[in-house]
Amino acid sequence: MRSKASAPHAFPDRSRASSWPSNAFRRPRNNMASRSSSASSPTSPTASSSSSSRTFASLVEEERPLQAASVAMEGGMPSCIKLFDHYLSCYSINSQTRSLYRHGTVKDCSPQFKEFKFCLSLKAQTTEERDAIWVQRRSEMWARRRMEKNSEDVWEARKNVYDDSSVDKVKEWLGNAR
Repeated sequence: MRSKASAPHAFPDRSRASSWPSNAFRRPRNNMASRSSSASSPTSPTASSSSSSRTFASLVEEERPLQAASVAMEGGMPSCIKLFDHYLSCYSINSQTRSLYRHGTVKDCSPQFKEFKFCLSLKAQTTEERDAIWVQRRSEMWARRRMEKNSEDVWEARKNVYDDSSVDKVKEWLGNAR
């Protein structure tokens, strides 16, 4: 009978695991360090905006009515049990396999755990206060995400590309084509 170490398909011995780097098969996710540091300080943006009109405070104000409507549609702040279930489902085989396939690394579940801990910290608040605090937290989270590089930057760059003279030229060209 062959031993595990001599089998051609055997996994590396755990005693030699220290020779393997812990991140040997990991590809770093984009901007992961700034995301984890931004979660601890919700009022300070981590990425600088490409446009002076897009400040963190203005983005939070834009997001607040959207998040208030979203939270109202969901029936208020999710329960702590639901957030705990979401945290545990992050560690499921499907979730981790999908992340490994798409990003080359296992999924970081610390944001879900932070949401769960935040929910536990709000247990002494009334329902209305919890919903207001939850809306503020979600608004800041989405504003932070909008401050990072995203597809919104393309539309910011294209806002003033076409002026009235170029629109008139297109209308003239379309009129002559008929």
